[in-house]
Amino acid sequence: MKRRLFMSRRKYLDTKQPKVKSIMGDFILIGIICLFAFILIVTQITINQPLSSLPSQSSVDDVKKMHDFLSIGNLAYFSMRTMFRMIVGMMWSILFSVICGVLAIKFKTARRIILPMVNFLESVPLLGFMTFTTAFLLGLYPGNVMGAEALAIFAVFTGQAWNIMLSLYQIMEVVPKDLKEVTSQFRYSAWEKFWRLEFVYSIPGLLWNLVISQSAAW
Repeated sequence: MKRRLFMSRRKYLDTKQPKVKSIMGDFILIGIICLFAFILIVTQITINQPLSSLPSQSSVDDVKKMHDFLSIGNLAYFSMRTMFRMIVGMMWSILFSVICGVLAIKFKTARRIILPMVNFLESVPLLGFMTFTTAFLLGLYPGNVMGAEALAIFAVFTGQAWNIMLSLYQIMEVVPKDLKEVTSQFRYSAWEKFWRLEFVYSIPGLLWNLVISQSAAW
């Protein structure tokens, strides 16, 4: 009798533990999303200011002499601005990589254009992009700090988008044939094959490459 009670209790704990872990994982994911959303909203509000609000060189030198320049509040604000640029640049890089990667995989004509173009753009240094995009991006938000922020975000984008796109294309190209045959047997549509197989298969490599690309964009 005691043994049966022990076994039933053990089975109950074994079935309960995965549910608790999944709930904790959901809460952690929701917390991370809320944190990113808070950073994006607060930073978007604070940077939507005229360029005249930016400090001049003399005022910067005066502020550096003050004791509160490296206070916790200032460091938190500077870190939030930096994270805003990195997050937005990463989002645009992922969107670009998914669109161009899928087009290169599905269509031979697009592949002949996209792959040479991305390989060429990957070899261009950052200053090469800044020479012809500075005036354009600053002109999108004339007299506003958003223009300078857009320029910084574009610099982050160019530092990681090409590498992410090429890695995503290479991973999606080597999806095992037996998995593709399974999707064909289940009569998946082109969108279902991409969303349930190809994209899921490429997530581990995509996340690993995002970590490396973020350090390069920094």
